Amino acid sequence: MWFQIELPQPTLVGEVQLDATAPTGRATGGLGGFGGLGGAPPPAAAGAGGRGAGGARGARGAGGGGGGGRGGPAAPVSGPVSYRVQTSMDGTTWSAPVAQGNGAVPTTIISVKPVRTKFIRVTETASAKDGEYWSIQQVRVYEAPRP
Repeated sequence: MWFQIELPQPTLVGEVQLDATAPTGRATGGLGGFGGLGGAPPPAAAGAGGRGAGGARGARGAGGGGGGGRGGPAAPVSGPVSYRVQTSMDGTTWSAPVAQGNGAVPTTIISVKPVRTKFIRVTETASAKDGEYWSIQQVRVYEAPRP
């Protein structure tokens, strides 16, 4: 399974954050929203899923929206068990992995050597042992500081 992000313009990216928990504390629904593309991540990071708010320190947000299901209890969710990150300028030709590692709950923080890109693809490379689903409620992409 993979998740692809298209940025509004080519950007020097230094970090991607994936939140597995909904801001309301619910573990249901669809992708919340996008925050980020600001400076270095602040201690209380940007982005407000489902509300289209950007956040702090120059972050720009693009609205999201959750999609809830009907009937029965919510399926257990988790962040990526392990991941691989690739970048692309055209969305077709992908780089060698710029980062790979194990996910964390509730937030997976993926630091990369600054790379100029327009597209980011995060691929889950392992499955949860307890049958949990990979869930992303918020995504934050941070621009790397200029040298």
